[in-house]
Amino acid sequence: FQAEDGIRDVERSRGLGDVYKRQPIIVSAGRCLAVKEGLRKFSPRIILMDDGFQNFSIKKDFSFLLINSRMDLMSESLLPLGNLREGTEAIKRANGIILTHCESAPLQGIEELKISLKSKFPGIKILESMHIPKYLYNPISKENVSFHEISECVCLSAIGDPEAFEENVKSTGIKIYQSWKFPDHHYFTEEEFKTIEMARNQRPIITTFKDYVRFPKNWEKFLRKDVYILIIEINFLCNDYKTFMDLLTENNDTTFDTNGIFVR
Repeated sequence: FQAEDGIRDVERSRGLGDVYKRQPIIVSAGRCLAVKEGLRKFSPRIILMDDGFQNFSIKKDFSFLLINSRMDLMSESLLPLGNLREGTEAIKRANGIILTHCESAPLQGIEELKISLKSKFPGIKILESMHIPKYLYNPISKENVSFHEISECVCLSAIGDPEAFEENVKSTGIKIYQSWKFPDHHYFTEEEFKTIEMARNQRPIITTFKDYVRFPKNWEKFLRKDVYILIIEINFLCNDYKTFMDLLTENNDTTFDTNGIFVR
C-alpha cells in the first residue's frame, strides 16, 4: 500500500516481475478501498499490509512488528527528534516481533534487545532474520550479474536505512567509491540523474528495488549504462521460520508452501 492508486502490474514495477515472483500488489492511499478491491479482484486467502501498524482503519487479524536490530530501541525518541512514530508501549499491540539486519548487529546487542523486550512484553514471540545479498540485476539487459564482475561502484538510495544497504554492498566485496543518500521515499528527478551521471565518472551505480521504481520516466536517457539493483534474500535464523508460520496459521486454516526464504 502506497500513497498512489492502482494495481502494481509488470509495467508499474518496471518489468521486474521476472525477478520478484510476487502476488498482486495494490497501491492506494485508501487502505479500506484497497482491501475491498483486492477481495473483489483476487479473492485472496491472505492480505498482507505493509507499514500498517499505526493504521487503525482496518481490523487486522495479526500484526508483526519489524525492529532493526542495529537500533538502540529503548533510547530512541519520537519523531521528529528520533525515528519512532509511537512510544515503545505500542509494542504490546503486536502479535510477534521480527528483528531485522541481525547479520550486521553485534550478538551481545541482539541479546540485550531481546531481554529488554521480553521483560517489558512477557510472552511476545521474537524472531531473528538477516539480509543476504544474492546477485545484481541489470534492469536494461534484464540479466543477472555476479558480484565479482564489479570491483568498484557508487551507491544511490532513498530509503530509511541507507547504511544497512551500503553494508550489504560492501559485504559482497565491491568497494563503494561514493554514495548519494536522498530522503526516504524520494522520487528522483531528471536533473538529479544528469548530475549523478556526470559525477559517477563512468562507475557502475548500485541501487535498491524500492529506489528503482521511483526513477523518473525514461531514466535510461540520463543514466546510460551500468545501473544495477541489489537483490536481497531475507532469511530467518535458527528455527524461526517455523515459528513464524506457526504464529501466522494458528488461527487460520490456510496452508502454505514453506521454504524458509523471502525475497524482496
